Amino acid sequence: MTLSNLGSTYTSLGDYQAATSVLNEALEIARSQQDDSIQSPVLNNLGDVYLRKSEYDRALDFYQQNWSIVDRIGDTKGKITSLNNLGDVNNYLWNHETAIDYYQQALALAIKFSYPREQMRALSGLGDALLMQGNPEESLHQQQEALDIAKKLGDRVNEGTILGSIGNVYYGIGEHHQAISFYHKALILARSLGYLSTETTALAALGKAHIALQEIKQSEQFYQTALGLAGEIGDSGSEATAILGLGSVAFHKKHYETAIQRLKQGLKIARRIGDLRNQVAALGTIGNCYIRLKQFARAIGYFHASVNLARKVGDVENENEALISLGSAYTALGDVYKGIDYFHQSFIHSQEIGAEDSVGYALYNLAMSYAHIQDWQQALLHILRSLAIFDRLQLPDAQDAVNIVWRLIQTTELDVQDIEAALAEIAELDGDSVAEQIANCLAETDSEVIDAI
Repeated sequence: MTLSNLGSTYTSLGDYQAATSVLNEALEIARSQQDDSIQSPVLNNLGDVYLRKSEYDRALDFYQQNWSIVDRIGDTKGKITSLNNLGDVNNYLWNHETAIDYYQQALALAIKFSYPREQMRALSGLGDALLMQGNPEESLHQQQEALDIAKKLGDRVNEGTILGSIGNVYYGIGEHHQAISFYHKALILARSLGYLSTETTALAALGKAHIALQEIKQSEQFYQTALGLAGEIGDSGSEATAILGLGSVAFHKKHYETAIQRLKQGLKIARRIGDLRNQVAALGTIGNCYIRLKQFARAIGYFHASVNLARKVGDVENENEALISLGSAYTALGDVYKGIDYFHQSFIHSQEIGAEDSVGYALYNLAMSYAHIQDWQQALLHILRSLAIFDRLQLPDAQDAVNIVWRLIQTTELDVQDIEAALAEIAELDGDSVAEQIANCLAETDSEVIDAI
């Protein structure tokens, strides 16, 4: 086995430290021999290590170095692989448009030169990027095309991976039962092949999906099985994921001390192997545990660490969750103005990443904070803006927002004229159609409901 292949094996087992050591040695030898044909796969594998470790900037650097070589020597298949890798890392860096461009270049070359396996990978990567961009329907189409190719090739390993990706599409749109169906298919296929790494990934995905359905017992069973298997094959990355999953299970069972213990155990492993993305999630969940235990100062420390690390790796979703949590924690400590600052950061951040539901919740939190300091006009303005989003997304929180509006009118010095003034301001901020939508929501409120508030 070459050093490059040995490094790749260590990567698949989650031993990133050993992989990095072996691959750096291989790269030094290849450079001393000035052999591009050896350098290229080593650079590729080093990129893979850092991608798995969530060190995306370093992964990008190695993938770009590899692209320079394959482009210079005219290695067509190597160019397609490199383009797919550049798509992967840009996906994780939240550069979805750039990722899509790389995948489309890889796809065009793969079709032109008849490399079906690389075509399959480009299609699946394109599907992942489209999902993260908020286009699940087209994502599903691309994944299905990739799945068809995998089946034609008899590539059952990648078939299992793509089944998992289709599960992720359904999970992303909240169809958790459908997600579970595809995760189960991926699991059955992985077990039939004896492909333990894919089996562990499918088990963890099933644990996550069952938590979303509040099926805590089933989730715990899947995470426990994943943990046992990860330990058996020595996959530290999957071990960390499973332990953190069990921490989430304990959190949902309201066993916060147990959750903290498990989460810190998973965090320790994630730090040892350099898995930054799992570290971000762990820090945020530990903070939430301390919130539930009313240890707000300790929670704040974890949320700050989560925000800083999330920004480093480009994990915009966990960054946003931590910003909201910081707002809640400071508010609970009585520093409402600092809470407002973090809720406003969350609002801006949610707008930038196009997370409309998060924009709505940020506005809602701001409304509650302004009500706390008796700034009734700002409270009214923000709750009305949140109402527009909740109504547009058909979220149940819309009725709660309507109730708060009428409660403000009935229990403070505000009156209907203040609603009209707020709607005029919203028309300037968000457009006339939004103001009209809000007015219609309020007009549809049953008079008996208003009287009962």
